[in-house]
Amino acid sequence: MLPSPPLLNTPDLWTSFFPAPKPEGTKYDCSFALTYGGEEKMLLSRAALRSLQTLGIGMITVAVATGKVARLYAEKLAEVHIRETASLPAWNKYLIDPKHSAILIGPGLGIGANEAAMITATLGTEKLCVLQGDALANFAGAPETLLSKLHPKCVLMIDEAEFESTFATRLKPATEPSDRILQAAKLANAVLLVQGTTTIIAAPDGQVVVNEAVPPWASTAGAAEILAGVILALAMQRMPPFWAAAAATWLHGETVKKLGANLTAKALLTGIPETIKGLARD
Repeated sequence: MLPSPPLLNTPDLWTSFFPAPKPEGTKYDCSFALTYGGEEKMLLSRAALRSLQTLGIGMITVAVATGKVARLYAEKLAEVHIRETASLPAWNKYLIDPKHSAILIGPGLGIGANEAAMITATLGTEKLCVLQGDALANFAGAPETLLSKLHPKCVLMIDEAEFESTFATRLKPATEPSDRILQAAKLANAVLLVQGTTTIIAAPDGQVVVNEAVPPWASTAGAAEILAGVILALAMQRMPPFWAAAAATWLHGETVKKLGANLTAKALLTGIPETIKGLARD
């Protein structure tokens, strides 16, 4: 039997899972998100954090390496809990705290042995997790180390080049990109979101959707990190990780199209809530 063609990602697929806003809701309705704020790529880390806040996650702990970095984050971000985390044991303390139900790891993280150990420890908790940016890069020489730790509550965001370098030799021959990415999702036992000319999202249970192509200006600095934050925010509001990834990708793409070629990360953060409001009107 030939495999069924992948579904085109449209709101009809996931609006039944979409979190309904509560007029009486407060930031305490969701548990804490945990992330690590790097120093060298602070712009990317902040973009991801702001997208979490924009999508209704008011309780966020940001672990940073030093007091200097903590002050830099505090100057730019309101209403986040910034904590110095100069060692792996300190990071582990925040990981096992039950109030931290979800982790965003990779945006602006940096690359090194300590960072790789932080990612491994994060996955060991089996908590809801979105991995993006430097997450895969920390295992470039041994991706199997990362793949062996992934689980179905993970969403791994990678681009086409990263997909090929990580999975090409591990897959059976297939002509359709969606078939290859679905194979990889099953192999990794996690949700995969592969960004390219089109974005394909696949889950280990066999679900796969293809998002329409977005304009080339979608790759503006911080855009992928914003997408990562939106995915985690939706999943924290009880959307299944696969559908959170699908919904976030559609919202991100539609907003990019509306904003046009002068897209900035700031405009994207402002535009996504407007796209969500449009969903409610439709």
